[in-house]
Order: sequence, then structure tokens, then C-alpha cells
Amino acid sequence: MQLNVCDLNVFIGDSHVLQGLTLGIGASRQVVVIGRNGAGKTTLARALLGLTGPSAEGTLTIAADGAAASPGGTRDISSSATWDRHQLGIGYVPQGRRVFASLSVEENLQVAAHPPRDGRAPAWTLDSLYDLFPRLKERRRQLASVLSGGEQQMLAIGRALSGHPRILILDEPTEGLAPIMVDLVVGTLKKVNDSGIDVLLFEQNLRVAASMADDLHVLQSGQIVHSQRDVSEADVRDLAERYLSV
Repeated sequence: MQLNVCDLNVFIGDSHVLQGLTLGIGASRQVVVIGRNGAGKTTLARALLGLTGPSAEGTLTIAADGAAASPGGTRDISSSATWDRHQLGIGYVPQGRRVFASLSVEENLQVAAHPPRDGRAPAWTLDSLYDLFPRLKERRRQLASVLSGGEQQMLAIGRALSGHPRILILDEPTEGLAPIMVDLVVGTLKKVNDSGIDVLLFEQNLRVAASMADDLHVLQSGQIVHSQRDVSEADVRDLAERYLSV
């Protein structure tokens, strides 16, 4: 599935947060957006989900096969509700994980379950999610509130996958995690992408960006100021120094 954003503007109060932003996600690629705090990463993620309300202006289209759109055609989702976008296959892992603390691990996975949307993508059953995250299987009866930060991040990703997304959007998924858990999350997302799900990652960790990005975009003051394919770690360091003062 291809998600295209054209000339997106988002206002929060009097602040023009996203300014004429254009971006494409899809074609079985891992797309990474890097930027400093306040650059607009979370606002962009929320805009793609339809969570910014009437403050967003611009065009969002999905190109997909099957019931979501005419075969080979596109569908304008600029005015679609968040639920409709989810139904079309846009999944979301928010910053800070936000698991349902009073529910068990298994209940978190079940509450977001959605039937598979077509026969091409894998069916994310409880068993397949537990295969992807063995630790969650060990803790499936425990409340989400007692999990470590890394385990909660696994659960947040698993919960999103249980909705059978075609595109998975993740906002700072490695924030606050120990290095070993960062590596686990990165490895998991690569497996998810290999399964046929497009990945859009908003990230500050430059090592993660370098290891994940098929397409890299630099977001600065609400605008994409640089885009590049097939970046190396040296490329990411150079871009961070040039645009992010890192």
C-alpha cells in the first residue's frame, strides 16, 4: 500500500507546525524521519492518523488493491476519520507506548485484533505474535503495568500488528530503552517489514535511523529539508551535524 502526503499544513493554535510537507510511504520500504524535539515528528504522525482535527490542511491519498480502493486506483483520505484510516490498514505505535495498564498482556493483544485485510499479508494471530515476541508469551497473564519499558514497547508493537496494518507508523519506539532492547526492537521491525508491512519510523536515535532507513527524511521546523535513499551511518551522522546540530 502506498500512502502519499501532499502539501500538508498543520496549525496548533497560532503555530504553523507543519508547513507544506510532502512525503511518500510504501513500496515495501522502511521510511525513517529524523528531527530534533519540536521539529514536528509527533504532529506529523498524528496527522497521518487523522488525530489533529480541523487544524490539518493538505491531501492524503492511499493507493491499494481490493475493497479499500478501486484496483490500481487511489483513495483520498484527507477527511477520513481515524477509525476509517485504521480500517484501511494504517497502524500506529504512539510515543510512550501507552499500553492498557489494567489489562493483561494477552488482553492488550486481543482488544485491538482485526481480521486480516487480504490474503497477501501474514495473519497476526496470538501464536504468531508470541513467536515474534517470546517474552510476551512468558508474561501473557501479567498486567501490562508490571512490564519493563522494553516489554511494554514489544506489547505496543504487537498490539498494533494484531490490527493487521498494511503500513505501521511508529513514533520514537526506542526512546528510553536499554541498548539490548533497542537492538531487539530494530530486529523486530525489520522482520515486520520483510513480512510485507511498510514501516514509517519517527526517530531521534541516529544509529537506529542508519540501520533501518531505506528512505531517510530530515524534518526541521515543520519542513522536510533533506531526503535521501540508501543512507549509511556516516551519511546519517553528516546529516545530523548539518541539520540537527548533533
